[in-house]
Amino acid sequence: MKNKNLKNKRILIFGGSGFLGSNLIHYLIKNGAVNITAVTEKIDERVEYNLSELKVPINILEADIRYEKEIENLVKDKDIIYNFAAHSGAVNSTEKPFLNLDINGKGMLNILTACVKNNTTARIIFISSRLVYGKVSRLPVKETDPVNPGNIYSIHKLLGEYYMRLYSELYGLNTLILRLTNPYGPRQPFWQSEYGILNYFIYRAMQGEDLIVFGDGKQLRDYIYIDDVSELLVKSGLEKIIPGSIFNLGSGNGTCFIDMAKSVCRIVGKGNVKKVPWPPLFKKVETGDFVPDISNISSMFNWSPVVPLEDGIERTVEFIKTHPKFLEKLT
Repeated sequence: MKNKNLKNKRILIFGGSGFLGSNLIHYLIKNGAVNITAVTEKIDERVEYNLSELKVPINILEADIRYEKEIENLVKDKDIIYNFAAHSGAVNSTEKPFLNLDINGKGMLNILTACVKNNTTARIIFISSRLVYGKVSRLPVKETDPVNPGNIYSIHKLLGEYYMRLYSELYGLNTLILRLTNPYGPRQPFWQSEYGILNYFIYRAMQGEDLIVFGDGKQLRDYIYIDDVSELLVKSGLEKIIPGSIFNLGSGNGTCFIDMAKSVCRIVGKGNVKKVPWPPLFKKVETGDFVPDISNISSMFNWSPVVPLEDGIERTVEFIKTHPKFLEKLT
């Protein structure tokens, strides 16, 4: 069903050709949006892959959020601004800490500074991470629980959150922070685990390769299908909120890591689960069990995730079978 409130909204999406951004664009168009601008660091084959098959044309611009001058005019006259541009991965961020800081920290600050100059009324939505909580002492985790980031990536995500809340307080910006768990589904890079372990496991299983599980694999994780995420992202751009609000965004269901891996092998019909000892660096950044409390976000936006894990895996596998180009490694 079309959402009449979307038709006249001018929407700007940083990281528009990536996993979250491209799926949101497809979802927005399906629900009636017609004025969408996708910003990507580079117009390359990922744009062709993820933003093909759109039912209406969109604006695709090349800009880097690390440089304020490249983006300061892009925010003008926009009603909703999403920031999905990110440098991902706990281990990856440890290896490239300053690049991670530039994108996840400075990039968010640049967007906010641009909005102070050119657009103080837009809803600004920042995708943070469940990793800002670090190792938790109880489940499910509430938004009011302590934050204790345990790696470079989550430290810089929390930095982005602090910028968002500060600029809301200082300048009245209409900011919203979403602490996302583990999204999966179509249009995510499948060949690198840092972009999403579940999709990476699907890729390995479809190649008939081993799915590597560190330790006993009994740690709990929350996985959420991308269509459920996209639905919430649309709602979060439209509903009235208290500026600076923070919400957990996940399915609210805990799944043992090894059970997820076994489900992937069973649904794909190939691949094997292989347990190995924890590599030292991975062990150091491992956060243990995590399941979010999603009661606040559910009541605020009248939203609940509807896609069970195994259904989501099946949908993702079917998408790959009908779009085999998504298994190709991009340069």
